[in-house]
Amino acid sequence: MKSKDHPKLIALTGPTAGDVVDLEADATSVGREPGNDIVIEAQYVSRHHCRFEKTEDGFRVVDLDSHNGTSVNGVPVKQRALAPGDRISLGGASFLFTDPSEPPAAAELELEDVPLPTGATVQLRTKDAVYLKPERLSDARLKDAETRKALGATLELIGLLGSTKDDALPDKILNQFVKLVPAERSAILMGNDPENLDVMTMRPTPFAVSRTVLGKVLGERTAILSNEVAKDGEAGKSLIASKVRSLAVFPLAIEERVIGALYLDSREPGTTFPEDAMELLMGLAGVASAALEKARQLGSLRAENRRLQQEFDLDHDMVGESPKLKAVQKIIARVAPTDTTVLIEGESGTGKELAARAIHFNSDRRDRILVKVDCTGLTENLLASELFGHEKGAFTGAIQQKKGKLEIANGGTVFLDEIGELPLALQSQLLRAVQDREFERVGGTRPLSVDIRLVAATNRELAEEVKNGNFREDLYYRLNVVKLKLPPLRERPGDIELLTQYFVAEFSKKVKRPVAGLSESALSILKRHDWPGNIRELSNTIERAIVLGATELILPEDLPEMLVESKRDGGPAPTTFHEAVAQAKKKLILDAVGDASGSITEAGKFLGLHPNYLHRLISNLGLRDQIKSS
Repeated sequence: MKSKDHPKLIALTGPTAGDVVDLEADATSVGREPGNDIVIEAQYVSRHHCRFEKTEDGFRVVDLDSHNGTSVNGVPVKQRALAPGDRISLGGASFLFTDPSEPPAAAELELEDVPLPTGATVQLRTKDAVYLKPERLSDARLKDAETRKALGATLELIGLLGSTKDDALPDKILNQFVKLVPAERSAILMGNDPENLDVMTMRPTPFAVSRTVLGKVLGERTAILSNEVAKDGEAGKSLIASKVRSLAVFPLAIEERVIGALYLDSREPGTTFPEDAMELLMGLAGVASAALEKARQLGSLRAENRRLQQEFDLDHDMVGESPKLKAVQKIIARVAPTDTTVLIEGESGTGKELAARAIHFNSDRRDRILVKVDCTGLTENLLASELFGHEKGAFTGAIQQKKGKLEIANGGTVFLDEIGELPLALQSQLLRAVQDREFERVGGTRPLSVDIRLVAATNRELAEEVKNGNFREDLYYRLNVVKLKLPPLRERPGDIELLTQYFVAEFSKKVKRPVAGLSESALSILKRHDWPGNIRELSNTIERAIVLGATELILPEDLPEMLVESKRDGGPAPTTFHEAVAQAKKKLILDAVGDASGSITEAGKFLGLHPNYLHRLISNLGLRDQIKSS
């Protein structure tokens, strides 16, 4: 098969949008980790998300137990054979599967030459079809004006159901009913319990409705229309108090299931609701029911999605109760709903990326993409291509046009991580994008405009970098609209225990080894440490202890020896007990290895320890070089 005939994946959405990947290998892995064949740096993509595998019949996609799942044409799958035109979605990114060697089969159509009959044949052009244009129903040969009005309302409602966005649908449906019934107040209420109804739309807001009337409509699936509310006995008492004169309530139902009610009333003297239109109104309510239920479900899904995103932020961002952390959280709460540019400063490992995520997911852009740009580790040319994209032929190896991260993030948020590492030459190009939201691809001449929110982070003091000539002053002031200073972990000693509990729960679940927590002595060691690597160092320490430990509690011996022996603020060593234990361990191990003629396996037998555990102790105690030289 020629290279150009390989099946391909075309990235439709997500950080790699616009890229085309040839499926040449027997297996192509997709995930967040750099080791994958296709790397997608997106929040809801798992580290190892899915794999595209070659089979005897073509290709299939296999989900690798990802957290958010893999879908083909909107259907969640564990594995699925792929056909040309299939759309594969994973964690906010989507791909189109194409196979040039297997074009989609077309249905066969047999044609024969038969002359068009004349005489009884009637031809009607679409533009002349009256029933497709409700405003022209007066031209139709209908018996009376009421029939024209009824058919017009029905056609308009059907047109709305297929062309209106779900969030605007309830109000537009209500408008159709108010055209037929001169209601002063109206509402669509969802649910089947009059005591627990959700207001989908209500005009004007708010007003009271009759519990008794709703109970009858929902309980008996019966429509009610009255122009003499004051004479309706028990049902009229609360309505009379509200001076309601005319009332119409219709059940919303799908087959035998009641899903809500459409409510109309008027307090205007002399206003009456047309009783002869009750059949029509009941029918329109039935037509609208399924569409309203779909809109309600989609609204609930969006709300649940926002709730889960907020929970995700709370779980992963800003764990702790210290006053300095609370101050940071307050600033995030105030700045997140705006589009203001934020500069996050803090030492490495303090959680700058998590703060950026908190800002994005509590903003109005939460449903759009968050794109991270790492300003370290790339050459100036590669970083320019990463930020701004490039045109085909812009440089050697640019075999096709590529969108940059700023362009991909249009409508969302760009997180510029370690902005202090950005080369000076690129700072001037970025300045234009920051102040004008405009840039050009590498090798391009056409300016591109984007709608993005910028969040930048650095572990440097940018004000000092400006003084030293390492960072442009004008760019600094453009980025430094709101500054967020993250405290190092040594300034949050009270949060160490909370963070430790969080990481123990996370990593014990991740490595599938139940760990209840830390012993008091192990926790005491953690609290005394300076944590120069901040939260990241603490996270790594807990993960290592859970992976290598063997007991229900993390013990001092599960921690790196440097922690056990560390001093804080130039003070005394943690305890003479731990020093004595460390020295005793060293002597026992050295003696055992010597007696075993350097064999770690034999030394382990002497000591009653597994060789793997003994290797770990030797490393932790810094005995490796001493044993090699002996």
